Amino acid sequence: MKNCCNWLQNKKVLIVSVLLIVWGCSKLEENVPQVEYINPIEIGVIGPLSEIRSLAETRNLTIMLAIEEINRNGGINNRDLKPIFKDDAGKADVAVQSVNELYDKGVLFLIAPVWSRVALAVSEQVCIPKEMLFIGSVTTSPEVSTLEDNNLIWRTTPSDHNQGRLGARYISQELNKKTVGVIYLDDPYANELAKVFISSFEDYEGNVLSSVQYPRAVEWNTFDFKPYIEELIQNKPEVIYFVSFSQDASKFSHDLAEGEYFNDSYRPLLFSTDGPFTSDFLVNAHPEIVEGMQGTQPAPDPLNSNNKIFIENFNQRYGIQPVQFCQETYDAVYLLAYAMLLAETHEPKDVSYYLPEVSGANYSSDAVTINVNEFAKAKNIIESGGSIDYDGASGKIEFDSNGDPSTGSYIIYHIIQGEYTVDTTIYF
Repeated sequence: MKNCCNWLQNKKVLIVSVLLIVWGCSKLEENVPQVEYINPIEIGVIGPLSEIRSLAETRNLTIMLAIEEINRNGGINNRDLKPIFKDDAGKADVAVQSVNELYDKGVLFLIAPVWSRVALAVSEQVCIPKEMLFIGSVTTSPEVSTLEDNNLIWRTTPSDHNQGRLGARYISQELNKKTVGVIYLDDPYANELAKVFISSFEDYEGNVLSSVQYPRAVEWNTFDFKPYIEELIQNKPEVIYFVSFSQDASKFSHDLAEGEYFNDSYRPLLFSTDGPFTSDFLVNAHPEIVEGMQGTQPAPDPLNSNNKIFIENFNQRYGIQPVQFCQETYDAVYLLAYAMLLAETHEPKDVSYYLPEVSGANYSSDAVTINVNEFAKAKNIIESGGSIDYDGASGKIEFDSNGDPSTGSYIIYHIIQGEYTVDTTIYF
């Protein structure tokens, strides 16, 4: 995988956050419109519907959009794709149970969960031993890359190996900051990302003054960050780099304010990652503390034409804007469908064999570029014996040998007057 970053122009683009979506049905596992499917091939979808409903439901809408487009154009060998949605509550044990239930019903394909810790548990305990094909569209932990997965675990989101390196480079080279304090949640996502960031920042001759891990709390509202903050800032780092999620990041910001750690003589830059990049964080964080905060977020290039078309189509279909990781989720469905067409079978191992080819990883000068919502065109090429290279809503995918995208982009976001803006788009 490429480790270098190409640095693009600075832009100030307002990010529109999507609030809670309610489809008018209280049963979370079946909170989708009723559709008749023809001889369907079922795809399991698990996500934290009862934990972060707005993200999970918008992701489910994205899957419905992709499947509608595919089925409208003849589906897979005259069979429709059918999503089966399950709640994982953001918990590994619940997710494992949900995926086992899907497997027992004959479901062999999975659009994987949101949290890395949940995805790892599902991969190791169900998908790999039972030979289910898993495509992650949110999962980012570098641990996913090193699984002994029998070619069954894939993802359309880049590994946090890239996020940690580019964050370190941006802080060191672009912001010219030489000292950081790192605080991170004890979690597979945060542990690995913090590790990569620390190593990379030191490679850029930066000085990590403190590295503080805090435990997972049952109730973040009552968790006390103050002892961890005191260790974090005792040597006055120029930057506080924190790896967390929305709820713990919000409480962290309030404890920073309550402890009065910042003043006119000491005000470090807060820099984070994709974990707190949510509307919930903007609503619940301490506004004065997070004003000016920056961070990294995997995101499609805002200038990419496929990204623009996807956003247009999504908005036209549902009347709202997609949220983060919707593009990667949309691409996961399409890559799976194209690999099924090439495999001419619905056996997971056979389908997985063709995922690199349809992503463009196996370069062919004869391959035809396929863009967003061009299933009929791609299907005709494949059925005629041709090759395709799918360039999706999230950009080029080009799976590497670990099943990760070998190309991609991130944004550097910035909180200004209580809103997320985009400073820079960075490519790897």
